[in-house]
Formats: sequence, structure tokens, C-alpha cells
Amino acid sequence: RPLRATAVPLARRMSTTGVAAPSKWGRTLTFGAYGATTAACIQYFYGSAEDFFDYRFTTTKNPNDLAEFYASEDFMEIFCIFPFVVEFMMKNGEFAADAMPGYDQTVNTFGFGGPGGMEVSMAFDEGEIDTTGDGQADTVAYFNKRERFKDWAPFMPKYMNVVFWDLTQNFGYHRKADGTCEVYHHGETFYGPFPIRLIFTCHAYYVAWATERYIQRPDFGNRDKTDDLHELRKTIPIEVMGEFLGNLSSSVEKAKADALKAGQTATVAKHEETLSKLKDAKKKKLKSTMSIYETGGEASKVKVEVDNKEVQDTIRAALSTIGDMEKGKGADRQALEQLLAASELLKENINKMEGNDPANAAPKPLKKKIMLRRQSSLLAMEQLEAGAQNRAKAAGQK
Repeated sequence: RPLRATAVPLARRMSTTGVAAPSKWGRTLTFGAYGATTAACIQYFYGSAEDFFDYRFTTTKNPNDLAEFYASEDFMEIFCIFPFVVEFMMKNGEFAADAMPGYDQTVNTFGFGGPGGMEVSMAFDEGEIDTTGDGQADTVAYFNKRERFKDWAPFMPKYMNVVFWDLTQNFGYHRKADGTCEVYHHGETFYGPFPIRLIFTCHAYYVAWATERYIQRPDFGNRDKTDDLHELRKTIPIEVMGEFLGNLSSSVEKAKADALKAGQTATVAKHEETLSKLKDAKKKKLKSTMSIYETGGEASKVKVEVDNKEVQDTIRAALSTIGDMEKGKGADRQALEQLLAASELLKENINKMEGNDPANAAPKPLKKKIMLRRQSSLLAMEQLEAGAQNRAKAAGQK
């Protein structure tokens, strides 16, 4: 037979021979290998870096106020984003007996390895100049706060010195010839898993943005305005809260009667719904607090917060009803002030019955560990502790 006649059928049979499909485990291993290779490449290029972020802006604020801000608790609150993070870091932080070489202070705090698993070290550098010509330095011309976060690898003995991630950042400013200041946030070095670097890069962007907004406020550095607004939080006793809800119900009943006389059917139905919800709220055990915002020693805003959103909305609706019913008379405000007065009176009576007269009680020290700059750490500590104790007493010695 001719070669062509033999080769063509053979080629056709071979071309239709099935190829075995990869198994489920084979596909998993293939994708795993691709993923591991990709992660390894990203880690190689992004796992370690220098100068990995740099954010700057110019401000006309007083350099001394900027130095005080970066060395204070205010900047720490911005850096930690959430208030509970500040409290958590303070509660779990302890000053080390010896600071890391090249740093002024080292704090052992919570890390991936648990309590004491991370070292936070700080170094402060500043320079003063004379701007008035009297020979006395009066302006902090530059200030730098250098922070290093070293997180030890979890599940590894610390004496092995295995570092999970290591980050060094700088925050500060320098005064320019025209009197303005250039503020900077600079990522000096990073070592560790690349996802952590991405998190801190995004975090640094937010901190720089929030810091600029904070510093550029008109009242930045004005202590009279900055300290003018105080927030006092008080826990409302259950008995007082129940009486408050009863008074709200009475006021809404009155508003309902007025709406009924005026033939406002829709408004009557709305009031009936509010009354029903207030009645249900009185049967619940609610945890409630009151926030009093003071300006110039006088209450400028009162706010009630309840741990039940439906009840919170009901109270808001009832107060709105009272406000609409007696426009211009501040009846809703008066209702909150009566709640505050009743709450204070009940607490005072309970303390007297238990022999715990708050007038004779010694203030409980508020234990906080605060990271402070080197040259004024003792004075700043005393001022912050005093302020914290005052806030604690105002908040019912939380």
C-alpha cells in the first residue's frame, strides 16, 4: 500500500486519543505553586524597603505648638485612629528598664506574640533658635520624633531574636526662612511580610491626612478654644431612666391630645406608635449614658445614648415631638436637664446611704502609661495625669 494511504488513518487515530484530565489535587497543587511563586516574588520586591512613604505639607502655625502636638497624647490619638486602641496600648504597655540603643524610651506592648511581644522605641530631637534678637532661644526650629516598632515572631522564644516585622518612622517639621513650617511624615525602613507593609502604608496616608486637617484648624494652638469644650459622660441609673421615659410618655400624650383636637389624624397615629414603643422600652433593662458638652463652664449640648437602637430612635422621636409642641421654649432641652438633675440626685443619695460621700472620697488614680518626649517627660506626665484624673472624676470616676 502507498505510504500516504497508511499514514493518514494512523495520524487520525492518534489525534483522537484522549489525554487524561488533571486530578483535583493536581489542580490544587498547581494553583498553590502559582500562588506561592507570586507571593514570593511580591515579598522579594516589597518585603523590605527604605523611604517607603513620605507625606509633607506646609503650615503657618506656631512651631512651638507643633512640637507640643507631636510630643503629646493628641498625636497618639490620631496615630491610633480609634480611642479604644489608645486605651489598649496604654493598658498593655510597660516602660522597659533600658531603652533600645539610640532611643530615649522603649515600651513593651501587645504584639502578634501577645502581651510584651512588641517593642516600641522613641527618640526625640529638636533645635531651638532666637527669633527676637535678645540672645535667648524662643522657637523650636525643628522637631523630629523617631519611632521604631519591632514585633517579635510569635511562638518563638524571644532570646532567639527572630523578628516578625520591623518598622521605623519619623514625624516632625522644620521651620523655613519665611517663617512657615514644613511638616513631614516619613517611612524610614520596613522589614517583614508585604501585607503588613501595605497596611502601614495606607495607615500612614490616613495619619498624614488627619494630622493636616487637625493642624490647619483655626483653633490649633489656641488653648482657650481647644480646652473650652469638655465632654462629661455619666451613667444613668435604671430608676431615673424609667422615670424619664414616663415623663416623655406624658409629654407625647399631651401632644397627641392637641393633634386630636386639631384633627391631625396622621400625627395622632405617629404619636400612638411612639407611645407604644416608650411603653415597651420601660419594660427593658437598658444601659444608658448621658454626655454633657460644656463650653465656658456651661452645658452647651446634652446627649443621651442607650444600648438599644430602637429605644434610642424612640427617645429621639419623643424629644422631637416635645420640641415641635413647644417651639422656642427649649422643652426638649429641659427634659434632658431634668434627667441629668434626677440622675445626680439619686447617685448622691445612694452614696450617702452607703457611706460613700463623693465629697470626702479620695479620687481614684487613673493608671495610664503615656509615651512622652525626652526633655519634658516628667512635667508632661504630671500634666496629663492631672488632666486624666479630672476627666475621670467628671465622668463619675470611671
